[in-house]
Amino acid sequence: MRIDPRMASASAGGYDLKARRIVLIYVVAGLVWILGSDYVAEALVRVPYLPSLKGSLFVLTTAALLHVLLSRHAAFIRRSQAELVATEERFRSVVEHAPTGIFIQTHEKFRYLNPAALRLFGADVQEDLLGRPILDRVAPAFHDVVRRRIESLKTEPFAPPMAQKWIRLDGSFVDAELTSVPFDFDGVAGSMVFFTDITDRLRGEEERRALEQQVRQAQRMESVGRLAGGVAHDFNNLLTIINGYSDMLLRRTPHDNPNYEAILEVHNAGDRAVGITRQLLAFSRKEPLAPKILDPNHVIRETERMMRRLVGENVSLKLLLDPACGTVLADAGSLTQVLLNLAANARDAMHSGGEFSIETAPETVGPERSRKVADARAGDMVRITARDTGCGMDEQTRQRMFDPFFTTKPVGEGVGLGLSIVYGIVKSSLGWLEVASEPGRGSSVSIYLPACGERPAANSAATQSVAHGGHETILLVEDEPGVRGYAEMVLTGAGYRVIACANADQALAESSQPIDLLLTDVIMPGASGTELARRLGDRSPNVRVILMSGYSKENLTPSATSSHRVFLPKPFSASALLAAVRRVLDEPQPARPAP
Repeated sequence: MRIDPRMASASAGGYDLKARRIVLIYVVAGLVWILGSDYVAEALVRVPYLPSLKGSLFVLTTAALLHVLLSRHAAFIRRSQAELVATEERFRSVVEHAPTGIFIQTHEKFRYLNPAALRLFGADVQEDLLGRPILDRVAPAFHDVVRRRIESLKTEPFAPPMAQKWIRLDGSFVDAELTSVPFDFDGVAGSMVFFTDITDRLRGEEERRALEQQVRQAQRMESVGRLAGGVAHDFNNLLTIINGYSDMLLRRTPHDNPNYEAILEVHNAGDRAVGITRQLLAFSRKEPLAPKILDPNHVIRETERMMRRLVGENVSLKLLLDPACGTVLADAGSLTQVLLNLAANARDAMHSGGEFSIETAPETVGPERSRKVADARAGDMVRITARDTGCGMDEQTRQRMFDPFFTTKPVGEGVGLGLSIVYGIVKSSLGWLEVASEPGRGSSVSIYLPACGERPAANSAATQSVAHGGHETILLVEDEPGVRGYAEMVLTGAGYRVIACANADQALAESSQPIDLLLTDVIMPGASGTELARRLGDRSPNVRVILMSGYSKENLTPSATSSHRVFLPKPFSASALLAAVRRVLDEPQPARPAP
């Protein structure tokens, strides 16, 4: 690459100024000598023999002046040429070793590329690109932009930085940020372009945006989850009343009574409502699950018949179960619900029929993948993948598919909770979901659950305490009047002496008499049931405690789950309440701490 002569003139401008000054000085000195030589000669005429030297002295002096002038000018020319060569070498060194790609174009063709630019374009030597149109290396969408920027350099001092997409020689794309300045190359107007690869930067920004979206999604799900948990808690209080009294009426009403069927319908509706609250609590991750070691293949086979009925005759169901997939720690009922919800979602995506498959397999997740996938964790996992050949989803739908109440179905055909519940159940089981889908190419939902590496326990008949009554004194604390009245009626009917209170302060005021058992709600206005149990335990260390709640046991403090404190989830039946009370009262008295 050669520097334009005008650049050399500019770099040597200081020496031109010095040369002009030297010439001016010698010209002035010569004129002074020529004009003053007569006066000098007249002054020296009185000296013998000097007048004859006048002409010779003038010639010799003029020759000396010319010699000095020419010598200085030649030295200046040599210095200027050396400086020009040094400047060109410095410029070439800077450009050749610059980490930023630099190329020069004239008439929209490559005229020079530095090594960094060659690497960015995937070229080995300059001849691969020299003389070729630069638009051949520009993505079609940016052709007009590049032309406008080149035209603007005719009147503007530079073209500001701009991200563009360029094409490498192997056909791959590279995202670059370009800045251009006017530049004359061999006397032809063009531009010098500074070319920086920003592919990694853009990828990092895209990953950051994706993470931000995941955080917003998690925050949105968390806030809706808290709302769902609160609704389920209050609803469980109501279901305790509805199911409790309807169960009592069913036992007291003969089957031939005209009101029996109506009471039965109320009771059945209450049981179905319990399932709804379980779904809400699963979504909010406050579901009082009963996790145990499960073989996912066994749960899927047990659910196969229900899934076949659910997807319909025009959808074929295939099970691809790996016998070596391993076991997981999960709630069997919740896992069944996940499978049914996924089957229903697949059915709705295949109006004209298709194929729905469930696949299981063991999989080890590495640290790198766990960092890239939201909620993922490294380790041995069991993967359960549900695939369908339905209509698929676009990216916008896929991003919102787990949002509560989001649905693509017509009004009246869905409430948008199915996949939200799947999300909540999987999160409750310490797992995560990954979804792949494209419009017209079906969808796959992969569930990852931690492998526990143990065999499922053998099934055994659960032993239940006999729900008989007693004569002990029970302090009942419940802020919901309906629940308090129902529990008081059941306990009193079983022979217990019941002291019913609406809050912790009232209960402490009534606890001056001996108490055998504290039966209290956990979430109450003022002091909680856990705090009440602690304060009452300070007065009566041997008092037994049963904590009731529409939330899960996980919400309780460690002290609330000690050996002499039992958790009773709402809604509960009369038999469940009496069995829990009797079981706690019949347990051996916990040892009192040494004084």
